[in-house]
Amino acid sequence: MCVIALSVSGYYELYDTSKAFAGVFNIVSYMLSAFVPFFIAYGVMTPTEKERAMRFNAPASKAMIPVTIVIGLAACTVGNFATGYLRSFVEAAGYEIIAGELPASSSVYGLLIDIVYVAALPALVEEFALRGVIMQPLRRYGDVFAIFMSSLVFALMHGNLLQIPFAFIVGIVIGYLVITTGSIWTGVLIHFFNNLYSVLITYLLEVRPTMAQDIYSVYNVSVFILGICGIAVFSVFGKRYSLRRGSSIMQGTNKFLSYVFSVPMLIAIFILGAETAYFIRYTG
Repeated sequence: MCVIALSVSGYYELYDTSKAFAGVFNIVSYMLSAFVPFFIAYGVMTPTEKERAMRFNAPASKAMIPVTIVIGLAACTVGNFATGYLRSFVEAAGYEIIAGELPASSSVYGLLIDIVYVAALPALVEEFALRGVIMQPLRRYGDVFAIFMSSLVFALMHGNLLQIPFAFIVGIVIGYLVITTGSIWTGVLIHFFNNLYSVLITYLLEVRPTMAQDIYSVYNVSVFILGICGIAVFSVFGKRYSLRRGSSIMQGTNKFLSYVFSVPMLIAIFILGAETAYFIRYTG
């Protein structure tokens, strides 16, 4: 929506050509749109809900931290493949989505801005919002429901049709790992390292394209294999935790419908539809 506002106001050219302006604008707009609403929601919670939402304590098993990270990064790789398939399907149908990606950085300054804006801020803000403010209160309806719905919100928050499969798959895995390890830091670390890799590989594509292609190929295969090994290790040595059932008497379908048709979810769906309609074009 911020990009749409820039286009309408006539500042998109400055945004597109000035890395300094784009960096500051992105950080400010991101904090206003992604952090402030959830911080307000956190502010009106009861003390008990606040305590549950702020699970920034150490994970239950520090030895499992590297294991959960590689599992999460493997899920990100799977999500990227799902996004690639959706892009191919959309293009095969004669459509092209023309926005949603930041201009690549080729300077150290731009790289540092991207690390803050793309890697550090989303890892902290979105995990606080999604795995804290959204997911933890929903656990009274059952852990499975909480993981599913927080992942759905996570997908819609990206405001990009092509990012929905990636965000939903990754949201499911991160939500599960946050609950089983008892710490939001698990999600923060997975989120940060995935986004950091994205920033670094994009930067290398600008300055060392051949090296970037080699790293990309090796990374995907390595992370996927390590992820499978990580799942095996986590299932054997990780803290045993069974996802709990909800205490609410609402049935699954009723819980789902009541949440999907709530005002915040309808607004999120509307924004996603507006951005998709604005940035998609028919190419024949």
